[in-house]
Formats: sequence, structure tokens, C-alpha cells
Amino acid sequence: MANDLVMGLGWFVRRTLKDQFTLADFYERTFGMRTLRPPAPPPRNNKMLWAGDIAMFELSSRVPSADGEAMIGDVIPVLRAREFDAVRDMVRATGAPVVEESPGTPRYAQFKDPDGFFIAIAESPAGSPYPSDRMAEVHRTKPDIVLPGVAQPGPGVQDIASIIVKVVDPVAMGNFYADALGIDHFLPPTPQGAVLGLGRTTSLTLRPGGTKRAVPADRATVPDVWIARVLDIKTMTARLKSKGVTVINEMTIAGGTLTYAVDPEGHLFGMQQRSPELYQPGAPLRLEDQAIWALK
Repeated sequence: MANDLVMGLGWFVRRTLKDQFTLADFYERTFGMRTLRPPAPPPRNNKMLWAGDIAMFELSSRVPSADGEAMIGDVIPVLRAREFDAVRDMVRATGAPVVEESPGTPRYAQFKDPDGFFIAIAESPAGSPYPSDRMAEVHRTKPDIVLPGVAQPGPGVQDIASIIVKVVDPVAMGNFYADALGIDHFLPPTPQGAVLGLGRTTSLTLRPGGTKRAVPADRATVPDVWIARVLDIKTMTARLKSKGVTVINEMTIAGGTLTYAVDPEGHLFGMQQRSPELYQPGAPLRLEDQAIWALK
């Protein structure tokens, strides 16, 4: 589970050098993700999809960088497939290349989307030892996040089950995230991997096989980044800085405040707080914020 400041996975941002709106259509058609709202007028360049529970899947444009293409595959979102066979077959039917497939329990399949990014699906088996899976099982029939006019993802995909980050040292990086964010290990970390709770229905999975990365100049050069929704970003940012964590960006957007930082191996992650007091006076409150604030 997460601490009392980390609510859960709030956003997964995928930045492409190609057409982000075409890529968003792929995720809508293939996985049943729902458009949260129409894209804002130019120069805004992103599209927001609802990925179940409190998470959004954002498709945006990327600033080219020397290391950007090499970083594709460092971070992989894993969708919880309640109808695994049907979802796997639908992805295959699009022509998306199969990168990895495991027939074990839970079953797992990893693909490349049309722009070359990695996306995976996994079952959430009964009796899972992970609190995130148990909460997802409860929410499968009784979701506590319901947005008027926006259907839950489906029919085969429920939400984002896990974020995989490929690292050099899973033990060191597992201990880093536990300490820096105050989140818990689900299992003791080993050189073969680590699993931590990001809160609610999502876990953070660290796999060996990654590469140390140069610290990015800006978050917009990084292809994929996961962002935790937090309740007190000032406290969380101060926590990171007190531990010597490199902060890349601190920014305020409509209704929210963001901090982007890197782990000791150079992998980018983010935190965002969205609160009523951060909205401009008279500005309409977003549906997802209204629903999530009701949880607290």
C-alpha cells in the first residue's frame, strides 16, 4: 500500500514523435480506453484517456532528444485484462508485434503499439498476494470512481495493474522508491526484481535488464513517465529534495501542481497534486477531480 500522501497512480504519459491523436485512437479501439474530454484547442497537443480507477493515460508529443528513442521500453504500462484471451487476440489482430508472452499464472503478454512503444496485458488471478490486485477485484463489480458520461474501460480491460520499470539494480531501486516516496514493498526485493504498492489498484514492478540513463534536461524529452497522484506535493517534493533526489521540473498547470524527478539510475517519475484551491476562481472542476476528491 502507499502512505497517506500517495493516493495511487494518477497518470501515465506516453510522448511520441509521431501523431499522438492517431496513437490515442489505437488505445481506444484496442483496449477500450475512453476519451475523458476532447483535446483542448491548439497549441495544446495531448489527448486524455480514462484508464480505470483514478488513472489517466495521456498521449502527447515529445521533444526530440539524443537519448529519447533509446529509452523506449524502459517503462511499460501493464493493463489488467479480465478477458485475457479476447484482449490478446484483439491486439494481435491489429498486427501489433508480440514481444513477450508467458502462459503461466498470471498470464502475461507484451506487445509493441504502432509507434513502437511497449504495452502489456496481464491477468489478475484470484488469490493474488498483492493488495492492489485484491482492491481491483473488489472494484471490478463495484467501482468507487464513476465519471458521469464517461464509461469505464472495457469490456476486457479494467485498469492499469502495474508499471514496469527496467533497472540495473532492482534491490537498490526498490529501496530507493520505498524510501523516497514512502511506499511499501509487496515482496522483499531481490536481484530478480521488486514489487511495490503505488496505492489503490496499481503496483510498481522493477525488473532487471535496464540501463542507467543520463539525467534529462526536461520531462518533455522522455518517452514514458508514470505520475503518482499525491495529497500534499509540497511535503512530497521537500521529502525528495531532503534525500538528495534530482528534481527536473516543478510546474503549475490548470488545477494542479507537478514535480518531475529522476531515480539514481536516471529514470523519470512524477507526482501531481490536483486540489480545489489550485483551480482559478470560477473555473469548472474536472469530472475526475470531483470523483477522486470524494474519496478523501
